[in-house]
Amino acid sequence: MVDIVIVMICFVLSAVIPQALYFILPFLFLYTLWLQESLSINRVTRIYLGILIVVFIFLIVHIFSHQSIEYIFLKGFLRYFSYATFALYLARLSSRDILIIFQMISVLVILTLPLTIYQFFIFDRGASIFMHSNHFAYVLVISIVFLLKTKASFVKLILFLGLFSSLIMTNTTGGFLTLVVVLLHHYQNKIKSSYIKIPIIVFVLLFFVIGFSFSDKITEQINSLQYLDWKFIKEKALMARPGGYGSFMWRVIYWAQILIVFFDNNFIIILIGEGIDSLTKANRDMYSFLYTDPHNDFVKILVEYGVLGFSLFAFLLYRFYSFLGKRMDILLILVIPLFFDNMIVNWSYNIVFLLYLTYFYKVYIPKR
Repeated sequence: MVDIVIVMICFVLSAVIPQALYFILPFLFLYTLWLQESLSINRVTRIYLGILIVVFIFLIVHIFSHQSIEYIFLKGFLRYFSYATFALYLARLSSRDILIIFQMISVLVILTLPLTIYQFFIFDRGASIFMHSNHFAYVLVISIVFLLKTKASFVKLILFLGLFSSLIMTNTTGGFLTLVVVLLHHYQNKIKSSYIKIPIIVFVLLFFVIGFSFSDKITEQINSLQYLDWKFIKEKALMARPGGYGSFMWRVIYWAQILIVFFDNNFIIILIGEGIDSLTKANRDMYSFLYTDPHNDFVKILVEYGVLGFSLFAFLLYRFYSFLGKRMDILLILVIPLFFDNMIVNWSYNIVFLLYLTYFYKVYIPKR
């Protein structure tokens, strides 16, 4: 029970004061050692320790290449270290503990639903207790997918309705897209009968349509696809004017801006990158036009770790996919958010994703 309370405290802090987790999660690592006197190493923890080793190697490389120990490098490394230590901490929890944690997260969403509704009508986007609607949306998506894999019950239905309602009010296109793709994949593979499969797929698409009707933002995203033309994108990128065409096109033009400038660097920078966390909004001096994170973690990894680091992370992603039995649902709730948002710096997402990952490993992998 103590572990469940600790994880819930970490989850709430990730929503309201994420900076506190730079210190709390490493402390949990020491707490785990004190309780067990040894570490529980499994496939999940190996993946996260592998990522940490890669980041540490690049930390040394970047310190030597810049001939200085930059604060931004150390902060970035500490974040990866915190994620790895949290993975080690979760390894000692049972699958039942994680099930209870997800239920408590869902109950918390239900309890804060009035706040989410208020934010939706006043600000057009609900965020509950989270610092940003996108952070809230991806927590909801993973929680919905998790509940999908548990036994049916009346309580589960109530939790589903609360989570779905909250997701609609976040007005987060990436969250909607992730959930729809995961749901379609889930039912396509699980249900063999077309008589059952087709109505469920129709229901999922209907949910997406309902999301459209409540969200001018999502409709705007679809309309902005008409501007997907390289000449137009390059022109806007060179003019440093990414806005005015919807948030999706803003992303595409902003990515183009970053990549054009990055590939104008010398060969060494292109190979090893600009440095850990150099693309965070706290480091706006690197490129003159930067004013926020790139909203694409593949771009972030490429620029921060270079072609060499990007290749290593791509290899780790493949190993991650292989280690976990090539489960497409896990890959989808990782890759789609990474492509459309800033998941590497999103503490809430990483905590919930690690909970989902650890639960899946404990319940399914031993049966293989």
